[in-house]
Amino acid sequence: MDNFDNMLRICHDVKNPVGIINGLVDLCKLNINDKDNLFKYLDKIDDCCNNIMNLVNDCLDERCIFNYFNLDDLFKDLILDLNIIYKNNINYVLNVNHNTIYSDKAKLFEIFNNILVNCCKYSLNNEDINISIIEEEIDEKHSMFNFIISDNGIGMDEDTLNNLFKPFHRGSNDDNGHGLGMSIVKELIDVLNGDISVSSSLGVGSTFIIKLCFQY
Repeated sequence: MDNFDNMLRICHDVKNPVGIINGLVDLCKLNINDKDNLFKYLDKIDDCCNNIMNLVNDCLDERCIFNYFNLDDLFKDLILDLNIIYKNNINYVLNVNHNTIYSDKAKLFEIFNNILVNCCKYSLNNEDINISIIEEEIDEKHSMFNFIISDNGIGMDEDTLNNLFKPFHRGSNDDNGHGLGMSIVKELIDVLNGDISVSSSLGVGSTFIIKLCFQY
């Protein structure tokens, strides 16, 4: 990725945490006399600022930074952030034997944040979003993790599906995006040697299946 692509990625992906910070500032104003809630929201603002710094650093340094982390905690944090902006009910089921994995946490957060933001943005009536995570053991140290994310939103037509991962391509019913989110998702999944497939029907919704191999 060249410097211009990095700049586009940063511009695209900082929008969500900045939106979360705006929402948290409003909550702080409403709870100015409630010290417990006020400090809780301030701590969350601090977390969002750290997420922005991690995102910028990750974009500037294309190397993968692998660490052990808790997969359940990653999705809890992600859903907690999204619930500040969106009203969708996000359900997830973790059907795994190994919850602690070895991977690039920042890149995974960015992948699933972009997909889930799209699911939320393109639902007309704040429909439920469902996440299922299934582990298939490969050997004693590695497993294939299948992430299945489905929504009941506006869906995509065939042309949008065929061009989904092309930068700046926007669907015929897309008035909210810039056509960058899914191209970023595909690029990051490729960096992690994973795979993504998408099925969708107009007026019915979309399903995203992401396959990633992790060490544990």
